[in-house]
Amino acid sequence: VEWARRIAEEYFNQTDEEKARRLPVVMPMFDRTTCSIPKSQMGFFDFIVNDMFEAWDVFVDMPELIENLKSNYSFWSQMNTQRIETLDMIVTQSNLFEKQFRESYEHSDSPPQI
Repeated sequence: VEWARRIAEEYFNQTDEEKARRLPVVMPMFDRTTCSIPKSQMGFFDFIVNDMFEAWDVFVDMPELIENLKSNYSFWSQMNTQRIETLDMIVTQSNLFEKQFRESYEHSDSPPQI
């Protein structure tokens, strides 16, 4: 979530600056008033990450990495389905998930499964 927040903020700032200078907006999907962070992350996975890791997986066996990618994609898909789209909403939801995870870990004899 932190990585996505930082990237989105950088792109929002770029779009804001382009608008302020009346320049062509290079990434209109990163208008801070209309951007869906989950959709942008899912698009990044769909068009860049998945193909790259599929190619690497042919040469290097990395099941843990593939599972982590699937888990991350699932997180963004859930956020999209629940219409949790803004940075503030995502950070709040992520903090709730983390709190629940820690509480379940503290009250269990074994680590929780994610």
